[in-house]
Amino acid sequence: MYTQFGKLVLAFTLLCLVGTPALAAKLQVGDTVSGFELPDQYGNQHSIKEMPKTLILTFAKKTGGLVNGFLKMQDKSFLKKNDALYIADIARMPMIITNMFALPKMKRYEHTVLLAYEDDFQAPYPMEKSNATVIHFDQKGVITEILFVDDEASLKAEILK
Repeated sequence: MYTQFGKLVLAFTLLCLVGTPALAAKLQVGDTVSGFELPDQYGNQHSIKEMPKTLILTFAKKTGGLVNGFLKMQDKSFLKKNDALYIADIARMPMIITNMFALPKMKRYEHTVLLAYEDDFQAPYPMEKSNATVIHFDQKGVITEILFVDDEASLKAEILK
């Protein structure tokens, strides 16, 4: 009983749902992550060809505050010494807020914050509300562990593993 227009709307809706990044498969233990390129808070491009031992990801202001607060208390080379990278997904942050407030604040950090501006960046990464995602890799770039942390002690323990 659908009209031609109704059939088109239904087909388009189904196509959009199937192609939605939220429905993309999430990374799991045993998966390999290919390299990527992201800018840091200063606009410098970082080409990541090999995964670090530890990848820290945040997808919200609260978890970004947790990670940045912890890293501000560490020495400048803490991430590098521990073979770790930190990525803040700021894709959903309005650009005016990013440019006027977030980036100037991040530029005061001594640690490097890689920034994900693309809406679909977060699609393959597991996440939990109010937690930072920590992914551990072996030397071949295979995921060995995925954890979620919500406090500085847990974050430190995962980075120092």
